[in-house]
Amino acid sequence: MNIFYLDPCPQRSALWHNDRHEVKMILESGQMLSAVLHRHGIEDDRLYKLTHKNHPSTLWAGDSFQHFEWLTELFFWLNKQRTARGKPSHKTFDRLWKLMTTDVVWDLVDAMGDTWTPPPLCMPDEFKTDVSPSRCYRNYYTAKCNEWLSRDKPLKIEYTGRDFPYWLQLENSR
Repeated sequence: MNIFYLDPCPQRSALWHNDRHEVKMILESGQMLSAVLHRHGIEDDRLYKLTHKNHPSTLWAGDSFQHFEWLTELFFWLNKQRTARGKPSHKTFDRLWKLMTTDVVWDLVDAMGDTWTPPPLCMPDEFKTDVSPSRCYRNYYTAKCNEWLSRDKPLKIEYTGRDFPYWLQLENSR
């Protein structure tokens, strides 16, 4: 469970998630958004059951409407990237998106407040070396991708229909 805050712009952040990771992050974003709505008293059959309610990323997403909105936009853009690659819309997105765009959800701005704070750095301390959360997450993401490539059965790092992020330094060939 995490929010890979690769850029302050959620659209660019989504663009920089690789194909494999994008699928996982749509599900995790949907789970966190569901947990936030549960936290603020919204009950709906489309929501996922409450999980990871005390995870720092989930707490951050529910502490401010700006955080919630940022994660909602990331959720949207991750799915948009998926469909742009010719894949079907993710079932998590299909399940939650109509609910995410209702007045009931958007009325939460009063309950949540609207102050922006940087997202928590949910990563090993060795990556918490910069004042910029996005640079910390980029360094962590690069390490994760390199770990995938170094496995006995390496996982592919692909960016179908788009360029690799300029900051992603892979140790093995793409």
